[in-house]
Amino acid sequence: MANPNRLGGPDDVVDAIPMNKTKPTTVIFALVAVVLVIGTVAFSLMSGKKAKKEDAEAAAAAQAAAMPAGPTLTPEEQKKHLEITRKVAEMEAQKKQGEATKGAAEEEKPAPEPHAGGGAAPAPAPVHKPVAASGGGASPPPAPPPKPAKKVSKKDQADLDGLKDIATQLGK
Repeated sequence: MANPNRLGGPDDVVDAIPMNKTKPTTVIFALVAVVLVIGTVAFSLMSGKKAKKEDAEAAAAAQAAAMPAGPTLTPEEQKKHLEITRKVAEMEAQKKQGEATKGAAEEEKPAPEPHAGGGAAPAPAPVHKPVAASGGGASPPPAPPPKPAKKVSKKDQADLDGLKDIATQLGK
């Protein structure tokens, strides 16, 4: 059965629904929109890395600005600081050496003499002497007597305290 709405043959398409084709301008707009979206995403990702670097630089600048703006040390002050530091190091070395010699002197004390009265004398405590690493039986030469420690003046002590404060601030 034939369609009553059709008038003629297959070439006669009067009643056909017209189809709109996609226009070239629509395709171009779609491509431009896609490129803009991809560009925006790429730019935001790249600028995020750059922002992290800028944040790190800004933090370093802020930390440098937060440090006290005190004057830097002049060459004379640097020399004085080095002198004081060396003196302190020498004093500490002398203390350690003095403690070591004091400990060695206590180990080498002679055994107590036996009691003059009757009865048994107490047994002497065993003495442990360090053995040389070379395996030789000779004991090491005695250490020279320690030099008396130099006392630090109040002014030098105040300078040391001030330098200690500066060092702790620099260490942070």
